[in-house]
Amino acid sequence: MDGVASDFVGEGGMDRRQLRGLIAAQLLRAKDVGVSVVSMDVRLLAGDRQAEVDLDVLLTGGAGFLPDSASTYRIRTGWADGDDGWQVISADWDRGL
Repeated sequence: MDGVASDFVGEGGMDRRQLRGLIAAQLLRAKDVGVSVVSMDVRLLAGDRQAEVDLDVLLTGGAGFLPDSASTYRIRTGWADGDDGWQVISADWDRGL
């Protein structure tokens, strides 16, 4: 979670602790989790110290060689370059492309 800012704000007001819980829950559901980036758009802002990154991703999960579930998401993120390097400061997402 080093890449997530301490003041992170996510979907529905989710904070950093809640994001960690969401990720942990997803990893417990499936033995193998895959993330494939389908497309990415990066825009640098504020003198190259901030950025907005939009992603279309495919998430897969399952217990065997082949995944038994797959979902697509559009993810919008905000980033800031600070003392600890680049960290995500915000994120929201919609299921399905």
